Amino acid sequence: MRTKVSMLLVLLFLAGLFVPQARAWVNTSWEASHLLIYDGCTYEEREDGTAVITGHKDPSVDIIIIPQYVDGRRVTGIGKEAFRNFEALKSVILPDSVTEIGDDAFAYCGQLTTINLPDGLETIGDMAFYQCERLGGIMLPDHLTQIGLAAFGFCKNLTKAVIPEGVTSVPDNLFVNCYSLKEVVLPDSVTAMGERVFYGCRSLTEVRLPKGLRALESGVFKKCHALTRVTLPDALISIGDEAFYACRELEPVHTIDNSRKHCIIESCRSHKSSMRR
Repeated sequence: MRTKVSMLLVLLFLAGLFVPQARAWVNTSWEASHLLIYDGCTYEEREDGTAVITGHKDPSVDIIIIPQYVDGRRVTGIGKEAFRNFEALKSVILPDSVTEIGDDAFAYCGQLTTINLPDGLETIGDMAFYQCERLGGIMLPDHLTQIGLAAFGFCKNLTKAVIPEGVTSVPDNLFVNCYSLKEVVLPDSVTAMGERVFYGCRSLTEVRLPKGLRALESGVFKKCHALTRVTLPDALISIGDEAFYACRELEPVHTIDNSRKHCIIESCRSHKSSMRR
């Protein structure tokens, strides 16, 4: 009998030690993360008193409505990887207060079909919407000035893209393998374009390049099989390797400004002039 009582006391003692330790571990982890929760969304407070949304407590949610204020703090950003790999997410509504969307914020949200981008949005981070395969239409707001690398890469259902005035640089791989992209509008404010911007955009047929663009980097239109016409600006002085590789409907050789500029288009099927200035 004494042996049983002794064993019971030992078990109770150990249990008493275990519970406080478990609670301490959970609390420490929570405090270290600096995360707060409001209506299902997790967020962090910035030094200026505003808030950035960092995620959602339910990764299987299909609709997310971001509030303009969380606990009295104005929401100004969607954080890095906030909703990355939210595979069931179909629709997102952002408030007018959001000015930036972080890197990978909605990357690999394969079911995402609709999201509104607020008029005051200024920055879209690297790979922000990468591989959002069902995202069919998106309006880039006029105040947007910066777009990150491959921000819309592999958005296979995207059909039209209008880059707003104020954007000066189009980054590498911005629309890489956007198979359904048919129409692109580039403003004259753009003076630089990165590599492979339209790589694999096999539905793209015509592009007018900005007046102040001086260089086309390598692979920029590579494997744009349906591309028939590109309007080249007078300012253009350099075209990179394989810029028009496998553009089957473009002529193999085109001379720009008679002698100063020369463009060799490799692996093209047509020998008729289809590029114009």
